[in-house]
Parts: sequence; C-alpha cells; structure tokens
Amino acid sequence: MKEVLLLVCRCANRAWPSSENSRTIFASGGLVLSLLVVLHFALPRAISGQESGYGQPRRWASESLGPWMAEQPAGPLEPVVLEPVVSASSLTQAATTTPGLFDSPRNSALEIVRRRDDYAVRRYRQGFFQQLRFSGSWIDRGGDDGLGVGNLDTALTVAIPLGSFDNLLLVTPGFEVDFLDGPPFLGLPSELYNVGVDLMWRTQLNDRWGSMLAVRPGLASDFQTSQDAFRITGRALVTWQWVPEQLSLLFGVVYLDRNDLPILPGVGLIWTPTPDWRLDLIFPRPKLARRLAFLPRQREDWAYLGGSLGGRTWAVKRPSGDPDQLTMRDYRLYLGWERILDGGSGLFAEVGIAFGRVLEFEDDPLEQSFGEAVLFRGGVTY
Repeated sequence: MKEVLLLVCRCANRAWPSSENSRTIFASGGLVLSLLVVLHFALPRAISGQESGYGQPRRWASESLGPWMAEQPAGPLEPVVLEPVVSASSLTQAATTTPGLFDSPRNSALEIVRRRDDYAVRRYRQGFFQQLRFSGSWIDRGGDDGLGVGNLDTALTVAIPLGSFDNLLLVTPGFEVDFLDGPPFLGLPSELYNVGVDLMWRTQLNDRWGSMLAVRPGLASDFQTSQDAFRITGRALVTWQWVPEQLSLLFGVVYLDRNDLPILPGVGLIWTPTPDWRLDLIFPRPKLARRLAFLPRQREDWAYLGGSLGGRTWAVKRPSGDPDQLTMRDYRLYLGWERILDGGSGLFAEVGIAFGRVLEFEDDPLEQSFGEAVLFRGGVTY
C-alpha cells in the first residue's frame, strides 16, 4: 500500500498543471484517488479483524494474557485472571440455582462470625460452682390508693454431676424480700420474705428425650408468724426434640403451692429457627428473644419480649395479732436486654407493665384490685 501511494505522488508531481484552477481540480482528483486506494486495501482487513499495519488477528485481553500466564512460575504471586462480566440475567439464574446466595444476613451489622458449637457461649461452668445471682425489681405505686412493690433476690447455684454433665443435680439456696408500700387501711406488713433451697435434677435420656425434676422447700412469711409459712414448690417436665436443635416440646406440671393458683400445666414448645432467634412458648413464662451480637467463646447480647406471672402466698400476722395468709397476683409484660458471658455470667435489664394486680387475705372474702403500673427489673449474675 505504501508503494502505491508513492507512485501516485510521483505521477502527480510530473503532471502538476501551471494554472491555479487546474491545480485545484487536479489536487481534488488526486485526493479522491488516494482515498479510494486506502479503502480498497484497508477496509477488507478491518472487517476481517486484522490490523492494517501488522496483519495479525485482534485478540481479547484474556487471550493475549494466555501465553504470559502460562509462562509465570508457580508461587505466592499468581497471575491475575480476568473475570467475565456478570449480567443481571446470570445473577437471577444463580439466585435460583445456588442455595443461600441471596439469603438475608443473620446479623449483618453486629454478628462477627457464624455460630458453631466449637465457639458457642457456654451457659454453665465445668465445675462445682455455677453462678451467684443478684436481682431487683420495682413496681410503681401509681397513686395514694395504689400498691408499690420492691423486690431484692439473691441465689447461689452449685452443680453436682451424677456421672456426667448430662446428668446434673443443681442445688440453689436463695433469699428474697419484698417491700410493700400500700394504703394504711389494708394493714399490710412492710416486708415479706421467702427463703428456701431449690433442688433440680436434669438428665438427657437419649438423643431426643430429656427430663427435669425440681422441688423447692422453703419458708414464705413476714417472719412474724410461722403458721402456714412452710411451702413446697416444684416442677416436673419432659422434653422431646421434635426437630433436633430447632424445635422441642415440653410436657409436665408446675406446682406453685399458692392459694389462688396451686398448680399449672407446664406445656409448650421451644423453637430455635436460627441461632439468632428463640421462641419459648411456655406457660406461664413465654419469651421471644433475638440475638443482637455474638463473640465466640466470649459473650452474647439478646433483646427479648417476655411475660410472666407474679406474686405468691405468704404467712402473715394481721394488725389484730391473728395469723393469716396473704396472696398477691399480677401479670407482667416487658421488654428486656441481656448479656451472657462465657461460663454463665452476665447481666440483664427489663422495663414493662404490671396489670391484673390483685391482693387478698385467706380469712377475708374481699379482694383488693389495683391498676396497671410501670415495672423495672434488673440483675447481675456471676
């Protein structure tokens, strides 16, 4: 092509006209002729994918990198591989064919790693001492005719393995005091006490069946009388893992030894669809919990919505000097936050409402009701 252009230029130089108009016409014709020559030689090569100057086929980046990549030595510095462009259609196809590709993250903001059994936060200790607990609560009086209740509770738990930690006897001595702030005409004691020892035996019968038996003898009174102060509470439950590690069913009874509700059915289920969600649909203490943060073998943070049945029966001495039995009952709904450290230590805080509040004496047929009140509760476990 270069020789053709040179020949055209030489011919034009020899035949170059002398007049101005003739030169213009001759130059225009030469330019058109040059363009036709260029198109004649260059256009077919461009269409066939060849470069005009080198006569080699045009290559994509991955093809041109192929020989270089093949010649690189094996080692820590590996050649860069160009990834193909991902289209929206290919993403849609991958989402339908690859399980979990677009599943919502379990804890995108706070969770650090996926929970595994090897990294799970243990809620017990491998030893005799298990935990020491302190907790307190307060229910607002809500007016001159209302009833305010404060509570302090402490307990110590030790474990006695009966062969293994799948077969445990937990011993928990505890002491609890309630402070009453009510109208004077009711003649209420200022303090009520509850002291006792909880004995709980838990065993795993096989891969799916487990059982728990607990009994708590104790004294519940104002420490001014001992008549009818001795109380025994207990529970007997059987658990069955319907879906292993996800869904368990509970059957049994709960004995409260109180005048208004002496015994209740202990039935319900525990559903754990993922390690971050847990539903305890158990009467009389339902609870829905969501895990907020998880540090392997360090701690877990949970937020929860729960409910419970409050109150009990105490032996008291009336202002007249006669012994009697006082029963208080309320229902509680609350929001809470809990931090669990590895080994069972932790802390919690709750805020909620107490409603359906009732107070009655055994020897008095009248029942005193109180309105809803704000509830605060918190505690520390070591």
